[in-house]
Amino acid sequence: MSQQSADIPHLQRIEDLLQRAGSRAAPAMVAALHNRFSCRLCGQVAAFPCQFVTRDCECLMCGICLYRAIISSMCHNCGQWHHRITCPSCNLPFGPEGPAGHLTASPITYAIFAGHQLDPDLQSVFRMVDSLTVYLPPHISDWQRGGDLRVDWSRRHE
Repeated sequence: MSQQSADIPHLQRIEDLLQRAGSRAAPAMVAALHNRFSCRLCGQVAAFPCQFVTRDCECLMCGICLYRAIISSMCHNCGQWHHRITCPSCNLPFGPEGPAGHLTASPITYAIFAGHQLDPDLQSVFRMVDSLTVYLPPHISDWQRGGDLRVDWSRRHE
């Protein structure tokens, strides 16, 4: 028997151990996905994640959720903002305030769309979950490629 064929069962055991370790880590990966990337407004994993550029507010939201919140605070008569805009989640103000409480620019100019910065982190979590081949409970396997939660997130992220 050659050394190479003797190594195959050993390599298989190593792969099996890695899979089992991965399956034990999977709940933590999914929890991290929800804890780090959940939209503060809709509660789902953020599609086009973004947040305001302020020193104090670190609330992460879906781009569309943030856009809706900003637009809904606009004056319906004139299309302007006559009050200081605050984060729809934590109510911290953002953007410099001009005379008589008016903003010096549209509040949309103060939002940073960080999707391009967070996408590599999201994709690495997805790759880890996708690599698991052992049995996973539904709340984890739904995040694998083709799973219901992954498909829903992908649709909202398009």
